[in-house]
Amino acid sequence: SLKNNIPARPILDITIALYPVDRNKDINKVLNRYLSNLSNKIPPISASQVFEYIGEDYVEKARGLFGSSYLDALQPSTIESKTRMGAPYTTSPLLEWGTLRAGMSMKVNGVVITPK
Repeated sequence: SLKNNIPARPILDITIALYPVDRNKDINKVLNRYLSNLSNKIPPISASQVFEYIGEDYVEKARGLFGSSYLDALQPSTIESKTRMGAPYTTSPLLEWGTLRAGMSMKVNGVVITPK
């Protein structure tokens, strides 16, 4: 929705469909580390650290989809519009200047984190 500044392509939904959590060995290791010692008063890592790790992983994967062949090709009118604006990514889906991709972030316990 343009009104809410949300791209028409659900990039995070596509990312999760392509990279399900249950098939991600690194995320499973982090989850197992957290869940294996829940009976202790102090787990080896915090729930926030688990969510940060998962969030960073998905933000990184989602950034990789910007401009990829997994997204539908752009309409000719969109390419023309991007060309008129002088955008460097005229034929890449979800890319004009790269600002949205670079600015992807997540929120964990109310704290916004933008992975590098």
